[in-house]
Amino acid sequence: MSERGRQWSAAMGAVGIVLVLGALFLPGSPPKTSDSVRHLTTVFVDKRRLFLVDTYLAALGALAFLWFLAPLYEFLARRGRNQGVATVAALGGAMAMLLVLVGVAITTGLVINATGMHDPAVVRAFADTTNVLIELSKFGLAALILATVAVAAQAGLLPRPMRAVGLAASALLIFSALPPLLFDSGILQFGGGVEVLAAAPAALWLVWLSLVIARSSPSDRA
Repeated sequence: MSERGRQWSAAMGAVGIVLVLGALFLPGSPPKTSDSVRHLTTVFVDKRRLFLVDTYLAALGALAFLWFLAPLYEFLARRGRNQGVATVAALGGAMAMLLVLVGVAITTGLVINATGMHDPAVVRAFADTTNVLIELSKFGLAALILATVAVAAQAGLLPRPMRAVGLAASALLIFSALPPLLFDSGILQFGGGVEVLAAAPAALWLVWLSLVIARSSPSDRA
């Protein structure tokens, strides 16, 4: 791959994160555990087109992010000389995108026929399953960040402040996934704000990492 091609591939990480986040929030705020089935059904019907468009955006974002995992693996494995941990980083990113896509697909399957959906239990189950899958994707991103920081610390690949921010962001991802499983209302429920905002530092850090790798010189990866 040419140097320009490698740079574009590395930059796809930032593009992927932006597209996936855009897709998740395009129809509005995420469904909450406390939302009534009537409210959820109304949202699915009224915003049907937006949900279908965001499925396409999520798929594009996942494709871009998966493309980024190749230069990420190369960056970590060649310079850090630790292919095992570099593999964990790549697999974590792939796992996160897979869970997001499955979650989006479940909602899309409901939205396609939302006007004919009359079973409240099905609507509730689909919405909650989507929330759980997207929440679990945080663990894949945390694995990516932790593995990257581990190799970077060993090989001096990233500045120390960036490694520290990565550790903090991954910790937020992991711990923010617990409250929604324990609370059914308030700011700690699914879509309640805390678990959504807790993912922001990790998203920004991954964009940062993507651009760092894109701007790295061949000597950094030798």
